[in-house]
Amino acid sequence: MESTLESNRHATLLLDLAANEMSPMTASVTCVSELLDGPIHGLVDFKIDMQELREAYDAIWPANRQSPSRRGPAHLLDPIKDLGGRLFNALFQNDIGYAYRACVSAAEERNVRLRLCISCPTQTNLEELPWEFLYDPLRNDFVALSSRRAVVRQLMRPGMSGPLTLESLRVAFIASPDPSKRLELDRDRQLLQAMVKAHPQRFSVEDLGDATPRTLREAVSSGDYDIVHFSGKGIDLQPSDDRSRQALVVQGEKEADLLLPEVLRTATLSPLNGIRLLFLSACNTHRFADRVASFIPNVIGMRGLVSVDFCVTFTSEFYRAVLAGVSIEEAVTAARVASDAVNPGGREWGMATLCTSAQGPAHLLGSALLPSKVLIEQMSSPAIVDPDREREWRKLAQHLEVHRRNSDALQKVLDNLTNTEGTAEAVRTISQGSVEEVRQKISTLHKSISEIQSRMRLLQ
Repeated sequence: MESTLESNRHATLLLDLAANEMSPMTASVTCVSELLDGPIHGLVDFKIDMQELREAYDAIWPANRQSPSRRGPAHLLDPIKDLGGRLFNALFQNDIGYAYRACVSAAEERNVRLRLCISCPTQTNLEELPWEFLYDPLRNDFVALSSRRAVVRQLMRPGMSGPLTLESLRVAFIASPDPSKRLELDRDRQLLQAMVKAHPQRFSVEDLGDATPRTLREAVSSGDYDIVHFSGKGIDLQPSDDRSRQALVVQGEKEADLLLPEVLRTATLSPLNGIRLLFLSACNTHRFADRVASFIPNVIGMRGLVSVDFCVTFTSEFYRAVLAGVSIEEAVTAARVASDAVNPGGREWGMATLCTSAQGPAHLLGSALLPSKVLIEQMSSPAIVDPDREREWRKLAQHLEVHRRNSDALQKVLDNLTNTEGTAEAVRTISQGSVEEVRQKISTLHKSISEIQSRMRLLQ
């Protein structure tokens, strides 16, 4: 067992929840892991109602945070943290809690990542619980933001097992016809095209234009693409129903139309030869993601409303991590951590869900010779135990990298300014233009870099 763990660099704790028909928020739980001697069973009562979930999610949406009436329960400064802590304490009590702590300790002892795979029956209240926001009070941190954990929604259905890595990724970009999403669509297009320019040998994108039922179905089933990236809008078909079916907004023959999950179903291709990932950069798609994950190995969806800025940050960091050769779930973690660093306390990072029917972490590409700074999870120091200090260290590392890039860029401008052949072009680049001013800017950046490095050393 130890040799397997060392070679895979991960271990899995599967939590299989079965709903109680008489009490929607209670469940029987079965824990299975290679780190345990055998299955462990328990009963759980979450004591969370759907109204609480609605209020907590509503408080996340950036436009609502300015309104006192839309910030969640008045007595809670952070309703998501409170909700995640209660969810964690309810789930990991008694024997189930023992199993979790035992797996965490064993994974740390073997220096492997622990995959927390949660399987819930569909169309139940258990499926709606915010597993991505599980908050561990002993670590004083969200589980999904840890570089040593992964939170995955696992489908207990036959799925991809041990996929081969690819030499390059073929991505189909498909956009919703909704005019209100035009800004987001343009930013997603630009982002993906920038990835192509930076990694032409490992990444290619084909823009298929506006989404239609036929375009999406053919992109998923043709075998021509490894990733289908849908950027646009999803809706709840019954907004007043907390378990409403969801659909994507697509282009019909004459006007906007709706696409249901079953339209994408295809059984013609092996998972190893067809699509590996459906990326739904669209609000109200987390249940849609769960439904199509039965025939697409990995699906990313968004719970409720999410902002354009969040989608851009999440998408950018996700693809950067994938291009560096990490698994899909590690890339999701990297994207969540980046989103949290960009908007501390914003909590939108937990609105992204990963549903998988894969039997283990799915790697799309082999390791790349990219700077380790691309991987946010590699930016954490093993000497830092406290999660708050570790997260502060990661944020400082991001600022440090930005300052270094700016310093390098200014140094190139300075070289041009002191070179008679490049002076005219350089002056146009810098508004203030003088050599002395550029040198002062570089000096200021160097001082900031030294200060950040000192603060990082103190945290280690």
